[in-house]
Amino acid sequence: MPVNAAADGWPYTWIETKLNGAYDFLRYKASNKIVGIFGWPAVPDAIAEAALLWSERLYKRKDAPFGVLAFPEAGEMRLLEKMDPDVLTLLKPYVRMF
Repeated sequence: MPVNAAADGWPYTWIETKLNGAYDFLRYKASNKIVGIFGWPAVPDAIAEAALLWSERLYKRKDAPFGVLAFPEAGEMRLLEKMDPDVLTLLKPYVRMF
């Protein structure tokens, strides 16, 4: 489920049985096998963009000894250890809390 996940570009995230079906998963645990394609049909554009932004930030750390970057126009800027807010915004729709 959801039924149209692949058509909507999202992955299948859970399995449901029919309410009136003759399913007894608890009695024969070892006799059940679920076969399918799991995960995303393709990498979402937002995830790819977030990965590029984060990798650029990691790459620029080499130019920031002790976490400080110097800009002639703006002075010094400190690189924070927290994740970039733009990256968090891009990832938010894809984060699933259990």
